[in-house]
Amino acid sequence: MGPEKVSKKTPPRKTPQALDFKSATLYAIRVVLHQADTTALLDALAKRMKDAGAFFENEPVVIDATRIDEVIDWPALRDALREHHLHPVGVVAEGAQQEAALAAGLPTVDVGGAPVRPPSKPVPEQDVPAAAVIPEKSADTATAAPSPEAPPVPESAPAPAPAPIADTPAEPAPAAMVINRPLRSGQRVYARHTDLIVIGVVSRGAEVIA
Repeated sequence: MGPEKVSKKTPPRKTPQALDFKSATLYAIRVVLHQADTTALLDALAKRMKDAGAFFENEPVVIDATRIDEVIDWPALRDALREHHLHPVGVVAEGAQQEAALAAGLPTVDVGGAPVRPPSKPVPEQDVPAAAVIPEKSADTATAAPSPEAPPVPESAPAPAPAPIADTPAEPAPAAMVINRPLRSGQRVYARHTDLIVIGVVSRGAEVIA
């Protein structure tokens, strides 16, 4: 009799999971509040969205209320943002402000500060190495041999005095505007009197002016 054949069973396939949790980085607009008056906030929001056109539409928004002590009307602000096609995803707040936002369905998020470009300014004097100054030796302490006298310089017409230099400091150039996200069709970015840097894809139909 020949060798017996061993049947190999195919291992059962693993059923893929219905969902999974993974870390992600979300780009969001940060709306910084400077006062608690609801009417003033809604008017400022309407004006800003009118000036921006469709640039901020359908963007996630984080509301920063760290500069305000008085509790604001979170439901009114939340609804106004949604009416302008913005999607509030969370707030930066503390204490009673944080509790009121959470009651309106806005959780607290941790937003790190973006790097700030330092303004152009002259180098401080203390950072520039000064030239060494050699003190003059008096006749009583001098030990080196006297240097030979230099030949007389022929007299010539005095050089014209240099023109006075204006002491007006140059105005520092404004910091460049940096857009670190893609620009969709129909969006328009205008950098007034400064450079514009776009880190991302500029779709057909988007306008970039600098």
